[in-house]
Amino acid sequence: MVEILPLPRLYTVEAHGRPVVVISVRDEQPHDAWLSDSELTAAVRKAREHQAMIGSVPEQRGVASSDFQETLDLREIDDALAMYLGQDLRIMEDGTGQPLWDGDDAKIHVRKATSDEAEAWKHSLRAAVEAGEREASDASWVSFLVAVRDPADDAA
Repeated sequence: MVEILPLPRLYTVEAHGRPVVVISVRDEQPHDAWLSDSELTAAVRKAREHQAMIGSVPEQRGVASSDFQETLDLREIDDALAMYLGQDLRIMEDGTGQPLWDGDDAKIHVRKATSDEAEAWKHSLRAAVEAGEREASDASWVSFLVAVRDPADDAA
């Protein structure tokens, strides 16, 4: 069985009051190919040092680093909703033929994933890795919590 370690931070996106998708957020891990390139390895190290310095500023100002990290995570999810995930949620349909989300920002909510949702996410990623659709080292993954249908598949 494929094990996903380290487990990324997982958030659930709710649309219209129902959980529809779990999305992972994790610090970018260097790919194996990068490690053989001394310039890329040095750049990754320097980026981590800068990230550590940035991460210490909120604590110096009385803000918990976990709150700061969650703010960064939510910003990343907002970007995903603006760039690709939001469009997918507006196009993909549930079992009744309705879009998962109507695009109304007031009807979408992001929260930390529950343990059951995290297990569903891991199961979905594991299945994709075992099917050869994904690398085990790439835990950047979106997993739908509801049955979805892509209307574009009907046109094909």
